[in-house]
Amino acid sequence: MSNNRYPNRPPREVNPRNEPTGHFTGRCGMCGSNDLWDDNLTYGCNNCGKIYWPDGNPAPRLVPNRYDAG
Repeated sequence: MSNNRYPNRPPREVNPRNEPTGHFTGRCGMCGSNDLWDDNLTYGCNNCGKIYWPDGNPAPRLVPNRYDAG
């Protein structure tokens, strides 16, 4: 049994079509998963555990997927 409570599936599995990631895309900026949760203050990823706080991140902007950099 694993102690890790997040599945941490690889990006090629959670984002096979290499869709854009980050704020306002519906995908986690860290791992590319679309398995996100949200409440009235913040949102996070059920795959990698990343939490996005409104005042803990730079201003939201669309960024290229980290795997596009080649």
